[in-house]
Amino acid sequence: MLQDWLKLEEAVKSERVKGFGNKLSSLIDDCVSSYDEEVTHYDGIVVSERRKQLYEKLMQLVAPSYALMFQHIQSEAMEHFKTTLKIKSILIEGRGYDVATKESMRRFDELCEDAAIKQVKWDLTILRKRFSNDMDSHITDLRMLDEFEWSLGLHHSPSSASIDPDLRHLDLRLLVQFHAICPFELHL
Repeated sequence: MLQDWLKLEEAVKSERVKGFGNKLSSLIDDCVSSYDEEVTHYDGIVVSERRKQLYEKLMQLVAPSYALMFQHIQSEAMEHFKTTLKIKSILIEGRGYDVATKESMRRFDELCEDAAIKQVKWDLTILRKRFSNDMDSHITDLRMLDEFEWSLGLHHSPSSASIDPDLRHLDLRLLVQFHAICPFELHL
């Protein structure tokens, strides 16, 4: 049982572990079952109190791995959002942000459900809100970049190929610095 926990703990350090919630729930059940077998002859009140303490200690033990798991989930869901956003923005003019946001939030919820531990109902409201804010922030950055490109005459639609593709890869900070130094219009 300890070896299984150490393997799971090590695996989650580097990536999201599929089935994390079920694996961890199973390990917790095994641990509590072992405890229950050992204390069959003790007073029920003492056993119940110690069992509660065991759960608390187990939750303290798994909390760092659980938090790390949610960092992986948030990162994976954000990558899904960015990829979906690129595809949907091209296919669904004007509604790409909304569609990508809904699909990615659904993906985030699925990943969270996969990581859920059945013994504990941790509130994921804060994590959902943080992920939603990250998506909103990314959309805001994209819109600001789009507006800035329009102001410099660099904007292009997916159908126009007249703008040099290398211009799309210019760092926004460099463009802002250039525009601050040189207030003249840039004609490329």
